[in-house]
Amino acid sequence: MGRQSAAGASFLSASLRFTVADDAAPVDDRFRFWHGPQNRWRIESNDEVVYVRGPDATVLRGSDGQMRRQVADIVLPLLGQVNPLDLLGSESMLMKMSQDAYIGPASSVLVDGRPGWSVPIGTSDSDAMTVVLDDETGMTLRMESAGQIAVAAASDISVHDELADSVFTWDGTLADTDDRSHRGDRDADRHRARLDILTAIHRALDRRDEVFEVIARSAEPSEAADAVSRLLDVERTSAEAVLALQLRRFSTSERAKVSTELDEMRRDPPPAD
Repeated sequence: MGRQSAAGASFLSASLRFTVADDAAPVDDRFRFWHGPQNRWRIESNDEVVYVRGPDATVLRGSDGQMRRQVADIVLPLLGQVNPLDLLGSESMLMKMSQDAYIGPASSVLVDGRPGWSVPIGTSDSDAMTVVLDDETGMTLRMESAGQIAVAAASDISVHDELADSVFTWDGTLADTDDRSHRGDRDADRHRARLDILTAIHRALDRRDEVFEVIARSAEPSEAADAVSRLLDVERTSAEAVLALQLRRFSTSERAKVSTELDEMRRDPPPAD
């Protein structure tokens, strides 16, 4: 995991393609992204900016196509099952893995001419996925499930001495924003947003079969967000947070964690300023 930490301190840009070879639900997501130290990001999909994180603000594009300021750290952009955030930095898939995860022996490989290290990682030897780490940057170059049904592959990697601050700044229109600058207002907004999202997630974990069913019946992410919003009686942004959950979050242990945090937030609102 040390190489992943080192990658988080680098200026770099690359492309990512994530595919799932499933006749019932095929996936072919493509991204171009830029990364800088202090967890700065710019991510584009289909030549459209979908996520920008800078030192002062984080904005993301919802399923309705509008860019919004992120006010709660649990909100995730609708970037799909695997996205550039999974490749490096503090929020990467490897950094979030349990310390009890199975990690097999590493072997040297070449991926599109780039030296790397291939490592099987999973809950056990039998269900391990293959992860390839770039030897130069420490970034994840490739992830593939058993049988290569799901494959995430980075390409066109460039390491930069520096990237302009403007790369990590969104200067376009923001939906649903206001000009309040009072710290108490901001704290209350964040608390309210996180509480709404945790409530939605808690409801989704209680009704996971119904959630999976309405998502499976939806033709587009926007339609799925509307369906989840109606099913759980929550705001659209909260429904998008449910859609962004990884499947592991639907486990019993994760439900307990969400329930505990939700109880704490209901019990301890932010102090009035």
